[in-house]
Amino acid sequence: AGILTPVLTFHKDYCREDCNRCTQVCPSGALAGVDLGGKPHVQIGLARVNMNLCLLGEDRECSACMRWCPYNAIRYVFSEAEYTLVPVIDTGKCNGCGACEVACPTSPGKAIRIFADALPKETASAFGVEQRP
Repeated sequence: AGILTPVLTFHKDYCREDCNRCTQVCPSGALAGVDLGGKPHVQIGLARVNMNLCLLGEDRECSACMRWCPYNAIRYVFSEAEYTLVPVIDTGKCNGCGACEVACPTSPGKAIRIFADALPKETASAFGVEQRP
């Protein structure tokens, strides 16, 4: 990101599916206008899981990220290698809203985080240049 480039952080809340206020108040027009119906298709970032921090990796129960995801983009799959359930991100459904990151109970670091750099180069990290079909 360049100097003064807006970025989203998910320390307090996530990019809610019923809000597009940032696109309405952006003084430079850098954030493209998005209607609420099209918002699920706007790519903000992509979730990544760090199994070294995930409670499931410690054989503890947790389903926070899956339960909080408004787009049903997270499911749990049994991993033979880990011999435990692991969260798997459906990249076709995840738009990087950050609900999973906010919900993740691990501390000090979050086991699931949103990364704009996980997106293809031609996709903007904020309310995007390119939308998924």
